[in-house]
Amino acid sequence: FSSHASALAAYGYHGTKDRIYQALADMNCTALRESIRRIDFATDFLMPEHFQAHIEQVACHSHTKVAPYWGEVENPDQDPNKPTVVTRGRKIESITIGKMPGRQAIIYNKRKAAIEQGKTFWFKVWDIDPTDTTKKIWRVELRAGKRELKDKWQLTTFQDIEDCIGDVFAEATDQIRYLDDHQTDQNVSRQNLHPLWQAVLKAHEENLCDYRAAITPNQLKEVIKERQIEIHLQQIVGNAASIAALEQLTDTEIREEFSGQIMQTLQNKIDGPTESFWESRSRTKQRTFFQT
Repeated sequence: FSSHASALAAYGYHGTKDRIYQALADMNCTALRESIRRIDFATDFLMPEHFQAHIEQVACHSHTKVAPYWGEVENPDQDPNKPTVVTRGRKIESITIGKMPGRQAIIYNKRKAAIEQGKTFWFKVWDIDPTDTTKKIWRVELRAGKRELKDKWQLTTFQDIEDCIGDVFAEATDQIRYLDDHQTDQNVSRQNLHPLWQAVLKAHEENLCDYRAAITPNQLKEVIKERQIEIHLQQIVGNAASIAALEQLTDTEIREEFSGQIMQTLQNKIDGPTESFWESRSRTKQRTFFQT
């Protein structure tokens, strides 16, 4: 399923999710574990009539190159950290930073896009007259694709998203910023944020606060790793208890000899002629995300 903006505008996130499950139920489908491949969060702002976006005011990671792209934005060789620009005449209509299915931020003229795409319902949402050309609506849209959600943050299900999608977008707005006009300080870390970006941060704080776990990806990985280790240790203890029961060992034999026997058996497997232990370790390393 792919949820369109019109559904979200009409029913909200939870209402749209309920409608997805209802549609599946109506088709007699059984919903198992879902896999979320993309989440967008957009904020629309009524900007001053004279507002124009400027690519030189985009601040990203220090290695990021800022360069304009003239024309269509689809370019498979585009550096994912390089902002691209869509222009019309001498006016920038869109600035894109990043590349899907990773992380992407777009600053664009939503009023013009709504008219060109025939999505005039947005004017009802904004409560403005579509013929009033003095009302400039600009959108800041953050997108998190499969690589960002699953590979980096280990978010797959609706519950995962509801637990910490706010952390994903908080990191995005920290690493990608739009700076205020006419600043001379060469150190961008000391430059002030543009009022537009300040409004973005405020909107995220007000709307995504309940969807934050306040942890970083590395902290999340550490929590999951510790939990997996705990699960495997529980399995080892359970399997050892089963072996002791099958061998009909007495309590005294278990306390005095059994742990040593288990350790020796494990050491024999490690030192033995077969590679089964090392092959199992290799498979686990390949399918986990804890390796650096």
